[in-house]
Amino acid sequence: MSDLLKGRLKDQLRDRLKSRREDHLETRARDLDAADGLAGHRERFALDADTVYLDGNSLGALPAHVPARMADVITREWGELRIRSWDESGWWTAPERIGERIAPIVGAGPGQLVVGDSTSVNVFKAVVAAARLAGDGRDEILVDATTFPTDGYIARSAARMTGHRIVPSTRPRWRRRRARARPPRSSTTWTTAAAGSTTCRASRPPCTRRARSPSGTSATARAPCPSAWTRTGSTWPSAARTST
Repeated sequence: MSDLLKGRLKDQLRDRLKSRREDHLETRARDLDAADGLAGHRERFALDADTVYLDGNSLGALPAHVPARMADVITREWGELRIRSWDESGWWTAPERIGERIAPIVGAGPGQLVVGDSTSVNVFKAVVAAARLAGDGRDEILVDATTFPTDGYIARSAARMTGHRIVPSTRPRWRRRRARARPPRSSTTWTTAAAGSTTCRASRPPCTRRARSPSGTSATARAPCPSAWTRTGSTWPSAARTST
């Protein structure tokens, strides 16, 4: 059998296996969709039969009932009832009523959630309120440097309004303060009675021990300093003292 024929047979076999694998995956996916208890909710949205829509985080698919509902709000509630819709159509209580429906989804209790404005407007109001509630001397608004750009714009606008300044951050503030408050590490020599056969340099145990063998080779390991060792350069009693 020639190499050319072998190559063709190999390609055909690979194509068949790939086709069978794809058919198996498609069948498996359809079976999972059919058994999914939420599969019927797809019919509630305006989606093409062959569309797999995964961009809901940016713009959700249009609920199928929304066009008719919006037409009713515009033509009847606004066009016919006009100002009476604040009471007769429930406009006045809509923020609390809708909030009660969303509350179980986000883990809020009754009367704890109110719906109003857009996400960006609510974030702006929350930042401004927090800045105005801050005590004297707290003039910074800490913003994650990798945050979504819109959130950064909102924070800067709130800072201009309240006289605060923006401080970008890439790690928790308490870690930076802790790192600044930490004293510099000192180098302390630990020695055993074996006159420098093993030494350790560190500010506190556990520390690095360097041992030298008779052949002249050395090894380093992390381990707590033995209690038999003495600390050089301190007021502790020591059997042997060396320089640090």
